[in-house]
Amino acid sequence: MGGVIKVRYAPFMLHQNMEKTSLFISFFSEMNYFYISFYFYSLASFIVCPVERRIEDLYLSIRSLPRGTLIVSFSILSSLVLSLEFLFLMDCPLSLDLLTYSFVLVLLSTLLSAIVVSLLARADNRNPLLNLRRSLYLSIYSNAVIFILWAISGNQFTRSLFSISLESAYSFSIASPILIRLIVISTLLSINPLLQFIGASINSFTLLILGFSLLHSESSLLTGLIISLLLQIFLYIIFKSFVSYNIEGVENLELMKGFLFEWAENVPTYIEEKLSQLSQPEKIEVSYILFQGENGKMKGGVIIPSLHPGPFRNVGSS
Repeated sequence: MGGVIKVRYAPFMLHQNMEKTSLFISFFSEMNYFYISFYFYSLASFIVCPVERRIEDLYLSIRSLPRGTLIVSFSILSSLVLSLEFLFLMDCPLSLDLLTYSFVLVLLSTLLSAIVVSLLARADNRNPLLNLRRSLYLSIYSNAVIFILWAISGNQFTRSLFSISLESAYSFSIASPILIRLIVISTLLSINPLLQFIGASINSFTLLILGFSLLHSESSLLTGLIISLLLQIFLYIIFKSFVSYNIEGVENLELMKGFLFEWAENVPTYIEEKLSQLSQPEKIEVSYILFQGENGKMKGGVIIPSLHPGPFRNVGSS
């Protein structure tokens, strides 16, 4: 279709809800660094795939975890490495029976903690944010934290430097992921705090059985674990006191939960409800472009927003 179209650019006043969460939105807009690694990952596929397929694959790679079989493989590998580290730093003989026993217990701890967290998520109105695959990924992350801290605290040099026993170092290491797990679970699940703590600590209590078997010092291990648990709870209270705060009656972590619902599951209703509680009627000045035919009849218009939602779903800026 041909014809002459006049373009007119002018401001106007639009009555709408204006959220008072510019700081929160700007936080999302600063997350572009997250995408840099994915640009290199997608470069090869950009050369051989159609444009639509390239963009779709890039979207999926940004907001999804590895495949379930790959996560299970990582779980087995992380359990094997962690069990080897336990035996090595405890000066245990690397016999096949002992290695198998240690590996089975660590793998059981990894899988059991993931299953418990996913069941808690199902009890929370079938919350999809912590399904079994994501819960298993959280368990792998917990194993990595234990591996690093046990390597630091369990070696002879560190124990001699700080005059700590092997039992205390082990108890501290296996309790170390509780704080992170508790923050994740309490942020994403609206369940009883006691259930949150069970989901966060089941991994540590399962590994305590391994410590009982290898170190033969039940009282020292149990005392060390209780002290470590109390320390983790204390740090969690500090976290909630200083990091968690209310914005006009809405907790900031609830906004993060709503963002993750939209980002990971494409469910915008939760964050929309929270943002509606923060909004108030205002009149703001925006700009628009009108398209008219040569007879003066309106052909269409485009509103120009002051905030760009970003190139990847609703995150980013340009």
